[in-house]
Order: sequence, then structure tokens, then C-alpha cells
Amino acid sequence: NAASFTYVDAHSGSGLYNFCASGSSHRDAEEGFWRLHARASNLREANAALPQPIASYLELQQACNEFVLAQGGPDGTPAVDKLFMTSSPRLQYYLGSPALACSLLRGLDRALFFESSAATCDELALHLDRLEVPRHIYELRNEEVYSGLRRVAKTLASSGSGRGLVLLDPTYEQSFSDQINVGLLRHLHRHWPACCVALWYPIRDASRTARVYQRLRSLELGKVLVTEFESGPVKTGCLVMQPPDTLKLQLEEVLPALHKLLDAKDAESSDRLKTVNEGFRTFWL
Repeated sequence: NAASFTYVDAHSGSGLYNFCASGSSHRDAEEGFWRLHARASNLREANAALPQPIASYLELQQACNEFVLAQGGPDGTPAVDKLFMTSSPRLQYYLGSPALACSLLRGLDRALFFESSAATCDELALHLDRLEVPRHIYELRNEEVYSGLRRVAKTLASSGSGRGLVLLDPTYEQSFSDQINVGLLRHLHRHWPACCVALWYPIRDASRTARVYQRLRSLELGKVLVTEFESGPVKTGCLVMQPPDTLKLQLEEVLPALHKLLDAKDAESSDRLKTVNEGFRTFWL
């Protein structure tokens, strides 16, 4: 679609993460990003194909690492950090959602980043500058998204084409997170109906998740696509309100490959991706 759109990141974070930084934990990277990158690299060496979304994601991460290390590090770290790459195939830096989104925006698109922590907001601004992201394509707001996005939803709906994509990936540290997120979905459906909303959530209690699904069905939010994904002890979901028409088919291609690449049982990744039908599901709510 040639029409412009606005990307909104509800919990932006610092945008770029250095695995060599003091106090950095490698556990999530070991079982997630690093495992995905290593096994995908093995597949490429074996001339096996990856689904294009996974390949494109890893290419962006690789390009980011090469660029940042050539710059000497986004936080002033010395070039000696290159030892991390020369002694290991692991990537040293992880590109977060704001920077990933900016790398995919077209000239007519814009981004709006919400971040409630002032210190993290300053880090994000620094990292976007170090990555040479043009300042005119994004706006950075140091405020809480649940009130901030409600205030600007009508403006976003009437600006340009009115199209948009909102990424909600909260921490879920509060017991009432479900109520807040459902409330924001309902508000966006009413006041910014042309936007697509992707809401990530952990699945820790199946009965609680089922109740949230039932609540969302009762709100009649239009088309809602749900994806649940399980890898080891971790089970998560992503709910997409007003998804693109092709998204379900794309997920059905990507999820089997992603599950295979992240599966702890396949420590020695083979030169092909088996088709599996467990560990994930996609359905209309």
C-alpha cells in the first residue's frame, strides 16, 4: 500500500542493547536471539532457505552490528569490543523495536515513540542519533503511553492517510495490566479505526488468558488475529487487531521455522527445517 502510515511504539526502551555492557544478562540471548542467529547461520551454510521475514530480521541485526562496531559503539565503548565478534559468532548488539521500525519506514512514514523512563528516553535518543536515524521521521515522548496515546489518537486518525501500526509490549508487572491494555484497544478501535494494533503478552495462566479472549470477543473490535507460541518453558501470545489480509498466511509460513530454530531439543540444527504443528497456533478471535 503506497499510502503513508504512522508507527507507534508504546514501550520503546533504549532501542539498542550491548551484550558486553556491565551487568548485562546473557540468559535470554542464549535461549533466544543467539540461538536463532546461530542456527540460521548454519542453515545458510548448508544452502537451506529461511522464510523471508526471519532472514530480513537477521540481516538488519547483522547490519546494525557492523555499523555500530565501525562507529566504536553506541555508548562510547571502545573498539576493543570487536573481540566479542572475532572470538564468537554471536552478535554483540541487539537492535530494539524503535530502531528496527525506523530502518523499515519509507520517506512518507513517521514514528512516534513513547517511553515513561526519562533516563531510558535519553538513551533511546542517543542510540537513534548514533544509528543516524533522521530526526524528522520520528517523535520521542517521555510519557506513559496509556494516557499519551489516548490524547493523540484522534489526531493520528485524521493526519495523512490515517493508517497506523501500534506495538504494545508492556512488562505486565501489574496485576491490572490486562484491564489497561483492553481499555486502550477499545479506545483505539473507536478513535483510530484504521490502525493495526499488535499486543504482546505472556501466557502464564491458561484460564486467565481465556477470560481475556472472552472479554475481547464481547467488545466487537473487528478482525482480531491471535498467535500463541511456546518454546521450552516460555509461552507467549500476540494479538493483532485489524491485521493485514496476508498476515495469517505469513505467520503460518514463519512459525514452524521459528519454532524449529528456537527448539532447545534441536541443539545440533540440521540443514533443513522440518514442518511441525506443535508449539504454536494462529486463530481468529
